Amino acid sequence: MIRRPPRSTLFPYTTLFRSDFVINNKKKFGYRVVYHYHSVIDPAIYTGHERERRILENEKMIRNASRSDAVITNSNFIKNYLLSKSSAESTVVTPGIDFQAFRKEERKLNLHHPALLYVGRIAKHKGVDLLLNAFELVLGKIPKAHLYIIGKFDNDDYSELVKQRA
Repeated sequence: MIRRPPRSTLFPYTTLFRSDFVINNKKKFGYRVVYHYHSVIDPAIYTGHERERRILENEKMIRNASRSDAVITNSNFIKNYLLSKSSAESTVVTPGIDFQAFRKEERKLNLHHPALLYVGRIAKHKGVDLLLNAFELVLGKIPKAHLYIIGKFDNDDYSELVKQRA
């Protein structure tokens, strides 16, 4: 006698195409799917082919979330965005930071000027170009201010633009 394995839950934190496979086969293999809807990218900031790709990605993520058994979002903004586009309810689980991992030693920076720090990926949808524009306004009022940008550059035209402006 062949026994069916206990019902499992899958969390497809992967590319959209693999998520499609997982969601499309959930009934066939008898598992539940918890979908992690973690970002909203505004296609309007892109042009041409990239804009069309972002529109299709957003539609696919909304469709996947709607077809899942449960949805996790990482902010109320994304939860509300998803609700505005579908009937998919979600639970907000904010990304945690292990502050102890960053406490190797206490140091003071001893900055003698006002400073603004950006830490994150340098990608168009993160809006680093807008930060640079805003910082020009800050410099008009606080000439000694410094902007520090820390993050990984994507190898694209946008990254080159940010490098030139920084």
